Amino acid sequence: VYVGTKEDLPTSLYTVTFKNDDRSVLDTVSVVEGGTAVYTGKVPTKESSAQYNYEFTGWNTSLENITADTTITAVYESILRSYTVQFVSDGIVISEQIVNYGEGAVEPEEPVKEGNEQYTYTFTGWDKSFNNITGDIVVNAVFSETINVYNVSFEDRDGNIFETYTCAYGSEIGSLPTAPEIGGYEFIGYYNNGVEITEATVVIGDMVAKATYMAIEVTGVKIDKTNLKMTVGEKATLTATVMPENALNKSIVWSSSDESVFTNSGEYIKPLIDT
Repeated sequence: VYVGTKEDLPTSLYTVTFKNDDRSVLDTVSVVEGGTAVYTGKVPTKESSAQYNYEFTGWNTSLENITADTTITAVYESILRSYTVQFVSDGIVISEQIVNYGEGAVEPEEPVKEGNEQYTYTFTGWDKSFNNITGDIVVNAVFSETINVYNVSFEDRDGNIFETYTCAYGSEIGSLPTAPEIGGYEFIGYYNNGVEITEATVVIGDMVAKATYMAIEVTGVKIDKTNLKMTVGEKATLTATVMPENALNKSIVWSSSDESVFTNSGEYIKPLIDT
């Protein structure tokens, strides 16, 4: 209802269209000439880009004193986005940074990965670039692995090392060295804490293989004369050979099985009666 004189009666009605910056229509209202447009829709929004978030700040022209059909467009402020950059080493986050779009993250201190019995690890770099950040990223440390090698030391009976092998973890020792010879003893193998070391022994760490020996026992004595015919006053020399020749104890003790018949001085035998 209009109250006033005929001369003051409005003569024109205009359409005001509110649009987003993508030209989509947000709202349409009718406004009398000289009137003020009133927006009745929801607060305008603009989808973020990778680089910016957008905040509605108003309209591109005044809503007052409308004198023609008018299109009014939403105006936004561009706010630079930031992203999270995580540096991860062996599953553990060692650095987390908030970095603006297009900028670079700061490389953290070089990470270290603890080795184990089998491998030693060396840091070689990162799995992706972090100089131009355009989104949330996880940067993983990259390590090369080197299989560990160990020493197998071969010791003689006195504990002196006479040979050392260098073997990779998990490998077999292979051909064994020749052990030093010891007179009167037979080499029976290499041992470590009671466990025999063989060509097929698998190396998993430094190891000592000690040469082990067994005394060579006497198996018999050979005498050069087995039958003698002698008279009282004669002497005969006997030569005894210990069997085997490399036996440890070659001592011989001479004795007579019947001292009423003959005596044995160790240098010769002497009959006491004619034989």
